[in-house]
Amino acid sequence: MSTRSAFSLSKALPEAFGFLPKALAGAWLILLAAAALSLAPVLMLHHGMHAPLIALVALLAGIVIKLVLVGALYRLALFGKDAAKEGLGLGGVQFGMPEVRLFIANIIVGLFYLVVAMAVFIVFAIAFETSGLGEGHDNTREAVVALLRAHDSPAAWMVIAYLVAAAWFLVFVAVKFCLVHAATIAERKVVTLNALGLSTGNVAKLFFGQVVLLLPFILIGMVVMHLIGLSGLHRMLAVHLALHAALAILVPPLLAGFLASAYRQITANRSK
Repeated sequence: MSTRSAFSLSKALPEAFGFLPKALAGAWLILLAAAALSLAPVLMLHHGMHAPLIALVALLAGIVIKLVLVGALYRLALFGKDAAKEGLGLGGVQFGMPEVRLFIANIIVGLFYLVVAMAVFIVFAIAFETSGLGEGHDNTREAVVALLRAHDSPAAWMVIAYLVAAAWFLVFVAVKFCLVHAATIAERKVVTLNALGLSTGNVAKLFFGQVVLLLPFILIGMVVMHLIGLSGLHRMLAVHLALHAALAILVPPLLAGFLASAYRQITANRSK
């Protein structure tokens, strides 16, 4: 990896935590909206609400709030005091061309990722069927499940190895695109496949950095839910809602701060 394309984890991680107070101060309203929306699936599940119309409204609201939130956080992370000049609204609520560009970038990257995922699945399905391992079963999924349950054969371990490798490959592709939002906001244009060049040589650092930021929340959530597992239903629901709200408020700013720092470092090093 060229030093010109590298970024420092020891710099990006502290900057992620340092960005958190700025994000809470500058995007407080949209963060609260995101937290409120994150509670909707839990409440719907708890009350047995499965109305398609409610689900559709929640989905559309989620898309809009996500775009606004990402636009606000990256304006703050990349432009700092000049974020308002880039269109940052009160409490981080705004919808302008940056959000439109983010939407277009998400669609293009999402379609590309879908094509890659489908290609991985098709290759697996063809190889699985031609190997004869699917004989005696109605479909590939049923055959794979049966094979994995009887995981004492070399063929089963080969299937497991492929599935694990495929999963890691899809994670790798997702990490390769993780600088799309930062680049789209910073460069004031739709950035999609060009983001692959930004992450070249930095995938391991980008992946590790995000794991470091997310792991404490995952562990805390697991411990808390385990401790209250024997408690009453209402108490468990209250804690579950609190965890969802905390994740919705804290995780997006930390990730945006980390990725914005990585983007700044990479582009600065390449311009030298």
